[in-house]
Amino acid sequence: MKTFKQAKPLIACVVVLVMLATPLLAQQRRNAPRKPAVPEPAPTFDSLLAADSYKVYCEIRGVGGLVRSSAVNDLLDPIMKLGGPPKEFKTVVKWLNAHAEVLAGSRMMVAGWSSRPNLPNVLIAIEFSSPEEAKKFYPELRDFRLHLQRQLQFPLLSLHPPSRLIRPKRN
Repeated sequence: MKTFKQAKPLIACVVVLVMLATPLLAQQRRNAPRKPAVPEPAPTFDSLLAADSYKVYCEIRGVGGLVRSSAVNDLLDPIMKLGGPPKEFKTVVKWLNAHAEVLAGSRMMVAGWSSRPNLPNVLIAIEFSSPEEAKKFYPELRDFRLHLQRQLQFPLLSLHPPSRLIRPKRN
């Protein structure tokens, strides 16, 4: 009993120290778990252009089927034969006809007459139904770009690999 009386002040001091130290321990900063970095989303076909960047904008769905349709052929035949369009226009129409099957389920965006400086005069973008289709078609598109660049005799903007830009279509 005598030892308990002697230990009583010691126990009281320990309890007081613990009670004083508890708020100090509770106020210490703890490292919060780091959130994983959210990668910047790749541009989609619908958000590729700013609203006021081009004065003329056209979106074509089912490009391959449209190019092969009789209505478009009836419109293009007189232009190609009598109108004397520039050779670049003829090249693009021939290329679209040659690749109509691949482009049957795709969308094409054509924007022209840029309203801001440092933008190309004409922008053409193609959206495929899947990234795999885009990757398969990429070499042919790159070759066509080089052919058109030689024909125009000035450098064109670079082509972006499909892994960066192409996302699957939304239904």
